[in-house]
Order: sequence, then structure tokens, then C-alpha cells
Amino acid sequence: MKYFFSVAVALLAAASIFAQTPDEILALMDRETSRFETEGFSMVMDIKVPVFGTFSTYVQSHGDKYKLSSNMRGEITVNWSDGLNDWEYDEARNEIVISTAGAILEDSTTGNLQMFNSVTSGYDFQLKSETADAWFFRCTKCRSNKRKDMPRSLDLVVSKSTFLPVSVKANEKGAVFTLRDFVVGVSEEEITFNPAAYPKAIVVDKR
Repeated sequence: MKYFFSVAVALLAAASIFAQTPDEILALMDRETSRFETEGFSMVMDIKVPVFGTFSTYVQSHGDKYKLSSNMRGEITVNWSDGLNDWEYDEARNEIVISTAGAILEDSTTGNLQMFNSVTSGYDFQLKSETADAWFFRCTKCRSNKRKDMPRSLDLVVSKSTFLPVSVKANEKGAVFTLRDFVVGVSEEEITFNPAAYPKAIVVDKR
């Protein structure tokens, strides 16, 4: 009897997931991604450019702090910021450049995060398909959305287990932008620049 009861509970739980409407799914996604602000998050940002190929950046962010780790054709760079100062490490030069905080994250990452933060308000969405693990949406920019910096359409995949985006993809001017592998929770310690980790690097202070 306990076995059959457990099976019934599992089936009811599964049915409740599959019964979610598109509005409910995206509302739950918004709820989960809102945790990024207080708990921090990490993700991978891919940019695919014709001829040049795909370039990936691993993004970690918490509050005003962030760390960006990039490997472009074997050239490794790491950027940190605490909101006041920026650090950029160039592995090839073994050089660390310190400067007053700029807008690297705001321009490259926060701007791209708008691709899913504004889905419910800036896009019309259609649930195209689903699997046992995820929902697949096609999001089309609303006529009322006059923002020129937002893509005309997005392909959004939402996890059924976490309600976090699995990926969000957009095509812009021949390039393909993909945000993927979202994880909630990043400590400030792991994204804070530590000079002791680069004892032999040349330091150039431009502040």
C-alpha cells in the first residue's frame, strides 16, 4: 500500500508540473532569477561570430562585484570589479591593469541579461514544445516594445526542475548570443580579486 501511495504522490507531482501554463512558468522563472540580486549567480555567455567562431565567457556576479573569465583562441583574460576598481589580467603578457571601475559588466552582461529579465513584459511568448526536463519557448518582441537594444526574437529554454533558464538565445546582426548554464549562488570571496594569486604578474595602475 505504501508503494502505491508513493507512486500516486509522484504522479500527482508530475501532473502539477505539466499543468503549468506559459504565464505560470515564466512567472516562476522570474521568481527564481530575482534571487540573482541577493544570492549572486554564474552563467556562461557565448558569442558566435561568422568566420571567427564562438567565444565564451564565464560570468560570476554578486551585488556590485563580478568576475569574467574568457578564453578567446587560447588568449586568457580575467576581469574583476568591486564597483569601485577594475582589474584585468592578461595571461599572455602576465600583466594586471588596475583602473577605475567602468561598465564592462553593464555593457556586456547586464545588457544581455535583459534577454530573459524582460521576457514577460517586453515579449509575446509561445510554448513551442517540451521534454521531460524542459519547456521550449519562442519569444517575439511586442509591438509596444520600442527598445532598439533588445532582440526581435528569443529562443528560451526553461528547466522543469529548477525553473531557471537552461539557455536563452538571440540572433543579432549575424552574431548569435547565448546565455546558458545558470546557477544561483556565488560568494563574494570567490569573485574578489586576490593579488596573492598572481605574485609574478606585472602591475600597471591606471587609477
